[in-house]
Amino acid sequence: MENQKNVPELRFPEFEGEWEKKKLGEVAEKITDGTHFSPKSFDHGEFLYITSKNVKDGYMELSNAQYISYEDHTSIYKRCDVKKGDILLTKDGTIGQSCINELEIEFSLLSSVAFIRTLSNYSNYFIYQLIVSDIGQKEIESQIAGQALRRITLHKINNFEFHFPTLLEQSKIATFLTAVDEKLQALKKKKSLLEVYKKGVMQKLFSQELRFKREDGKEFGDWEEKKLGEVVKIFSGNSPSLYQQKQSALNPFIKVEELNNCYKYQLISRNYTNSTKGLINKNCVIFPKRGAAILNNKVRINIVPLIMDSNLMALQCSEKIYFEFLYYFIDYEKLYKIADTSSIPQINNRHIEPYKINLPIKEEQTRIANFLSSLDEKINHTQTEITKTEVWKKGLLQKMFV
Repeated sequence: MENQKNVPELRFPEFEGEWEKKKLGEVAEKITDGTHFSPKSFDHGEFLYITSKNVKDGYMELSNAQYISYEDHTSIYKRCDVKKGDILLTKDGTIGQSCINELEIEFSLLSSVAFIRTLSNYSNYFIYQLIVSDIGQKEIESQIAGQALRRITLHKINNFEFHFPTLLEQSKIATFLTAVDEKLQALKKKKSLLEVYKKGVMQKLFSQELRFKREDGKEFGDWEEKKLGEVVKIFSGNSPSLYQQKQSALNPFIKVEELNNCYKYQLISRNYTNSTKGLINKNCVIFPKRGAAILNNKVRINIVPLIMDSNLMALQCSEKIYFEFLYYFIDYEKLYKIADTSSIPQINNRHIEPYKINLPIKEEQTRIANFLSSLDEKINHTQTEITKTEVWKKGLLQKMFV
């Protein structure tokens, strides 16, 4: 085997021999795409109409799917009779996304999606895993490189070249990788459920439908309505031109885009400065003051002193409000509710100062913030597991295929 070239680096021990190179068209019973003509109507339809926006790696996203009439579906389905077990592949738009059709029902495809029906001696799940691997994606990219209009034709899909083992080995690889996918889906579902639970709990906590009790079991007192301007000090950032920035210096200098590099706590930056002009204390709540980032609700806590650019602002908490509680309040309320969104979204002092907040005593604020932080930790831990599993699978795909 040492002299064999067409063998994977990682292989089940019971298999040997070189894999055979074949074109996808040679191992498929049928490869075709959906309709090249738009259906007459999407009103009151009963048949799913799947386009490239509905096909993701590993699943179909049907929440935004359209429906077409029986007449339109029948016309499309005569040529494009996609069935359960067929491989779907996007050929326009976001090219190279793929999944196995697990639906029992008939549906129609737009031409932006192709389907591949494998011959009986080839595993559809093996070919799907091959397509989504780096090897498969590189083959797809090689077919569209240099094109002004990025699109895969059916002719090119038929000519994709891959290496194949025996059906038995294909099936074993596919079964193993499917188990990995199932683990990934379970983790993603767990994360989604935690996020839904957190959203519901925040709704109940900030509406006071759900209340914590004191350590002695007694009720906390009534919440007090305040204006944000009464409990925070507002800071805005400065122009980057005022600072000599370098990769290593005393204080982080952050811009809006660097809020993408963390989830809740802002710690590091790509740029630093030795200046102390505009330095804000740690444990402020920071967020963008203009632009689309407001709509994306990018709210962070700085856990080290730092300097902000002019597109950011910070709220420094007084003794009356716990900074973690303020973070979750703004995260729940959403920045766009505070902002002026009549044109380009923006937040200034005049939007912050009068904004109303109901405040419990500091002890209850801390209990609320700690509880929500514990949920965030579970969500982040689950995301870490997802990322690790995805990296592990990517490594497997690189080693288990030729």
